[in-house]
Amino acid sequence: MKNVIDELKASSVLTKEEIERIKLYINKKYPSNSSKENALILSRTIHGIIDNNLEGINGDDKQNIRKNVIQSTILKDKKNIFKWDVFNAYIAELEENPHLKTPFLGWINKNQKNTVSQEIFEEYVVSIHNINDIEKLSSLDIKSPSKEKIVKYATPSGYKLNFKKLILKYKKEASSKIIGITKKINMLLETISNNISSRRITLSILTLLIVSLYSLSNLITGSDIFGDKFKNKTEQRVVASIDASEPNVKEVMSYHPHLPDYFNYKSIDKTKLLEFLNSRNSMLAEEPYFSAIIKASKEFNLNPHILFAITGQEQSFVPKNHEDAKKIANNPFNVFHSWQEYNTDIYDSSRIAARTVINLAKDKPANIDIFDWINSKYAGDKKWGKGVKEIFKNLSE
Repeated sequence: MKNVIDELKASSVLTKEEIERIKLYINKKYPSNSSKENALILSRTIHGIIDNNLEGINGDDKQNIRKNVIQSTILKDKKNIFKWDVFNAYIAELEENPHLKTPFLGWINKNQKNTVSQEIFEEYVVSIHNINDIEKLSSLDIKSPSKEKIVKYATPSGYKLNFKKLILKYKKEASSKIIGITKKINMLLETISNNISSRRITLSILTLLIVSLYSLSNLITGSDIFGDKFKNKTEQRVVASIDASEPNVKEVMSYHPHLPDYFNYKSIDKTKLLEFLNSRNSMLAEEPYFSAIIKASKEFNLNPHILFAITGQEQSFVPKNHEDAKKIANNPFNVFHSWQEYNTDIYDSSRIAARTVINLAKDKPANIDIFDWINSKYAGDKKWGKGVKEIFKNLSE
């Protein structure tokens, strides 16, 4: 499981930079909104992004896991959310909901490259729930000075148990208070019944008392204190005033304020592009290569011609007659140094290339061409940017 865990720790769900980008997008799209309204849109967008990383989970299970992720990251001022955080949220929920084992295993195998068998998964879950050896907790961020407390609360299930104890303690204290209040209410009701002849008045007062008790009961169950951080009554009132055309997660995440408009995704003439690639005897005109690059471009809101232009500069569009054409076509962008060092599949390398281009374009000075700026970080060849730009122009004509 070590390789699996390492990969989950390195794979982000949401970064601090992405949250800032979402804020910019929301403020730009809804300039007339109050800060409260846009903060609510932001929180719901973050919820949606986390939900998108919980494929196979529905209903209350998804909501519980999402809350666990938020409580262990955003509410603790962590800068980034990783799939490792989602993994730990799953583990915490698994103890009370064993039915999550099957979708959880599916999630693990879908979100990293190493396949985990049912047997290994079962053994790992048992070891997590029964862990006693402090050395096995080295991957967790534990700050308790007491070793005894570390052993007791370091596992995800331990955190949950500790949280439950706090809730029970709170309920117990509040319950003792309400018992006293209830006795006083009973005495008051007797007095009212004995001294007030009007049945209507008695019922009115009784109704008010019942409503008060119900509100206090809600407080004890923790519906406001331990509920969703982003869903208090004030925010519920704000929901009604938010524009019905609130952006979806995909729309928000693909916003790149630092890129010029011609870098953003647009529908291209696929027939024309295929003709161009075939004229170069390009492997990328075949499937799954062609569609994978288009798909990744759309996912990251990047003009497809950008990615194809990079393959032209890096690998001359991968000629079919090259002896390693099929291997090169898996990584025609040479992400992570080269296709020899990192040979994955075309969709994976396309997504990495798209993300790299977007990230490298940040902080570009106004007086420098964007292709040259990316060149300074993407490739050692000083003519790389000029070559990509030239190919991009040819493809865009």
